[in-house]
Amino acid sequence: MELRHLRYFVAVADVLHFGRAARSLDIAQPPLSQQIRRLEQELGVDLFHRTNRRVELTDAGRAFLVEARATLAQAERARDVVTRAARGEVGHLIVGHMASAEFTVFPRLLPVFRKRHPSVELTFQLLGVREQLQMLHERQIHAGFLRLPANDPALTVKTILREALVVVRHGTWSRESLAALAARFSRLAGLSLAAVVATGSYNAWAQLGALSRLWSTTYGQVLIVKLAIVAVLVWLGAVNRYVLLPRLATTRTARGVGARAFHMSRLALFGPSRGAPSAPAQSRLVGYVTTEALIGLAVFACTALLGEVTPGRHVAFERRTTTHVAPVARFGTGGPRAGTVTPPPGDAARGRAVFTRLQCATCHAAPGESFAAPTRPGPSLAGIGARHPGELVESILNPNAQILDGPGYSDASGRSIMPDYRDKLTVAELIDLVEYLRTFDGAGSSGAGPPARGR
Repeated sequence: MELRHLRYFVAVADVLHFGRAARSLDIAQPPLSQQIRRLEQELGVDLFHRTNRRVELTDAGRAFLVEARATLAQAERARDVVTRAARGEVGHLIVGHMASAEFTVFPRLLPVFRKRHPSVELTFQLLGVREQLQMLHERQIHAGFLRLPANDPALTVKTILREALVVVRHGTWSRESLAALAARFSRLAGLSLAAVVATGSYNAWAQLGALSRLWSTTYGQVLIVKLAIVAVLVWLGAVNRYVLLPRLATTRTARGVGARAFHMSRLALFGPSRGAPSAPAQSRLVGYVTTEALIGLAVFACTALLGEVTPGRHVAFERRTTTHVAPVARFGTGGPRAGTVTPPPGDAARGRAVFTRLQCATCHAAPGESFAAPTRPGPSLAGIGARHPGELVESILNPNAQILDGPGYSDASGRSIMPDYRDKLTVAELIDLVEYLRTFDGAGSSGAGPPARGR
């Protein structure tokens, strides 16, 4: 079977007339009839019903017509792909290039190439000059972008870009340029430092809760050291802003409320100035900025240390909530309560079994239950059932949650020693445990209290 047999068959099937089909194919009718007969003999079926007056397709002919047309269409597509590939319009190109081509050559050439040859797939490899030349010889890449010279008679080299050669030498900034840049940097650094001080002050007050904790706790003592370092940093920044920068710029005097406040503070602390220093303003500015950078590292170190000595969740002083999640109003017994999650109802009986397995009674007194007296410090569970279920979930899973007050889980530094239950509880067990804790509602009911609510 050849493609021409399929073309003959489709031509006859389209017009259902051998004479007209022969004329469309530009051949005589007898050869056409013979070719159709040979096709039918090869297939072993009749493709047409022939009478003296008409020609009709058989069922087999109609089925074969669909496949014949698909085969001819696929053959036409194959021929088109081969022709386009020979012209370089389809296929896959592997291109080697140097790093600089990504910024100088590709932004201009790639959009044009992809528009002209949308069916060509490109793969890029970052290579040096020698690697590209070797891989071109070994036919591992099809083209390469490299810097000349590339004297190789076996390769076709075309120049696509010429760049000017620039000599770079060591130089110094002018006083005006340095003053303008330093002024912008000083303004940005001052605003950033003000934001850090504002947020840090709020978080510190939320953690401490009382001024006396500033010198009576490890957290407060580290905070004092950090504040002293920040004060030094602020002073150095003010010297840069209001003393050194005016000497670099054409304006010799700093103006503004900040400048006046700085000069008054400087006069009160150190007295009148005794003349200009001998060192150039540029050198002093570099020295001050370097010192500020080192002091900034000390501030970061203090911040990290504060994170390690943050007071625990059951310390003996009141702390404000510092969570960034806005409380959501929840309504239940006793009116609205703050919370961010409401677990579904659980099974109090199964929750009591979880309470026993985790040995929670060694730290918590459970009113109305038959557990042994606690042997370790921990707040009583009396009345905990009146709290919102979301708070109970947070109390179990978050070591820093502040739900119950009392001796609690805090060491001498105020750090939490709360047992970590996150890897010991499934979600279902957590829901049951919360349901069990809700039975301690302060109304005299015990852990066995009201019937468990199913899920």
